[in-house]
Amino acid sequence: MYQSARSATMVSIKEASRQTGISYEFIRQLIRERKIIYVRAGVKFLVNMESLVEYLSTGEQHDSAADQERA
Repeated sequence: MYQSARSATMVSIKEASRQTGISYEFIRQLIRERKIIYVRAGVKFLVNMESLVEYLSTGEQHDSAADQERA
């Protein structure tokens, strides 16, 4: 049977900052340190809100195969 895939909520850094109350610069820092999931769309960065909320709740970074390969 077909199972629908859940799509990620991707928002700009500015929107993520507005929704969470976290500063724009702190979200940029999390991106630079690869602690949250993001994508780059041209010159903009789009933040995965679920990843950001999880990080803020637990203080732990996302778990991805790419990160494990680098370790």
